[in-house]
Amino acid sequence: MENNMDQRKEAASEVILIFAEMFKLPEEEFVQQMKSGEVDEELRRLFSHAGYGEYSLNLSEYIKDYSSFRSEYIHAFSGIYHPSAQPIESIYKEWTTDPEAEVMLVNQKGYLYGDPALHMKYLFEQSHLEIPDEYQGIPDHLTLILEFLGFLMTEGTDQMVSEFLQDHLDWLPDFHEKMKEVKAPSIYQDVVQLLMEITKKEKQFR
Repeated sequence: MENNMDQRKEAASEVILIFAEMFKLPEEEFVQQMKSGEVDEELRRLFSHAGYGEYSLNLSEYIKDYSSFRSEYIHAFSGIYHPSAQPIESIYKEWTTDPEAEVMLVNQKGYLYGDPALHMKYLFEQSHLEIPDEYQGIPDHLTLILEFLGFLMTEGTDQMVSEFLQDHLDWLPDFHEKMKEVKAPSIYQDVVQLLMEITKKEKQFR
């Protein structure tokens, strides 16, 4: 029974890590793997082992070519263009809720490197994990959040996973709404919708 549970957690972790890869600046090799159906095939297998039910997406159908896919990502998520829906937790939450903080950003939203970022940085340090250079200023980027969740699923306790889901993935509905507002590519909207469903199921497993 314990071995089956470990296998489920391993499969769940792999699912999460694949989705983490999706929110990085697209690399050609991974985009080609999605376009060929290779990623869909792997997710179909992993969903079954993770207890997530039937995998419902076909990522290959969303992708025309690498160049346009990368361009659409940059327009939707980089923050270079306006409007955008940056996949960064601090933006969707109050910058700080500390009543002792003497700053103008107390209880304000829409800013980088707030309390969620500081907490993610702390979690990485406590787990002896390194934050890649490109994420040093945004440790609460969705990619890093999902990578840390994948790590916790195999290396942490059920309680640690439950607390992390509550603390760092409760902003996904707001992010999803923002993506719809800025007309982000539907592949990302559908993946985040699926992520929200997965987080609910993970809470039920604990």
